[in-house]
Amino acid sequence: MTTIEGAVIEITFRNEDNGFSVVRFKAEGRPDPFVCVGVLTAVENGQTLRLTGEWELHKRFGRQFSVTSYEIVRPTTLEGIEALLGSGLIASIGNARAKKIISMFGLDTLNILDNEPRRLLEVNGIGEKIFAAIQEAWQEQKHIRDLMLFLQASSVGINVAHKIYKTYGLNARERISGNPYCLIDDVWGIGFKKADAIAQKLGFTHDSFKRIRAGLVHVMNEAQAEGHTYLPKTDLVDRATKLLDVKEELVLYSLDHCTAEKTFTNDEDRLFLPQLFEAETTVARLLSEKTASRNTVVVRYDQRAMDEWLGNYCRRSGWD
Repeated sequence: MTTIEGAVIEITFRNEDNGFSVVRFKAEGRPDPFVCVGVLTAVENGQTLRLTGEWELHKRFGRQFSVTSYEIVRPTTLEGIEALLGSGLIASIGNARAKKIISMFGLDTLNILDNEPRRLLEVNGIGEKIFAAIQEAWQEQKHIRDLMLFLQASSVGINVAHKIYKTYGLNARERISGNPYCLIDDVWGIGFKKADAIAQKLGFTHDSFKRIRAGLVHVMNEAQAEGHTYLPKTDLVDRATKLLDVKEELVLYSLDHCTAEKTFTNDEDRLFLPQLFEAETTVARLLSEKTASRNTVVVRYDQRAMDEWLGNYCRRSGWD
């Protein structure tokens, strides 16, 4: 295996489903960029990476570096710092301004941004307004980078990391460490499988209560998407046991605990999510009140007329 370090110049291709990416990479000590391929989900332009992999000769695309693992690292060279600042990740810093900042502070640039940001005002062209924008963007990106370093083993991309940061702010790492399954409810785009992958990387056990509870809710949400407002207890337990690959008695015990803490409503072994149970009972009550009313409206249904109307509608819509 070979290990190289450098900066991402350009992301040429990325498969959002599996994270497979093709990037142009400029390694330290090499004069020209080259192509790297592999699963690089959490990588963006300008980031400094430590890549591990092997050189290979592709029949069509020629020599390229096949990545087996990677690590996001803090740039330590002028080239790496310039790639980071000029990548567009930091608001109000483009290539030209990045060169000005680096020419003044050199290798100490990132320390200045971290610890003495007001010294940016020494750079020609940076006033209070631009300084404020740079400082805010740098702090946000710093927290997002730290979060990505925390989550990178789970292949969380920068867009998802940004959503997590926007949701939890500075408490993101603490919230996820305590219960990564909270991401399912709080962050759009993260489902059970992604949250479960993060939990496994963080060391949550396969049969933890938090995992089983999240799996039970996931099964109920899938049933809802299929048009069901509830599931029989045996059906819910069977589906969850297969999804989670744990013992059935653990699912039964967890389900009882979930019901006690109001995660589910149990109506004669029919399990509802509480909001759906409330909706069902409300509709039933309103219908009961309507049918008990003296002002009952009788609707006569003409099957032939309905078929004729539906046929005409389909022909007009081109659905024949």
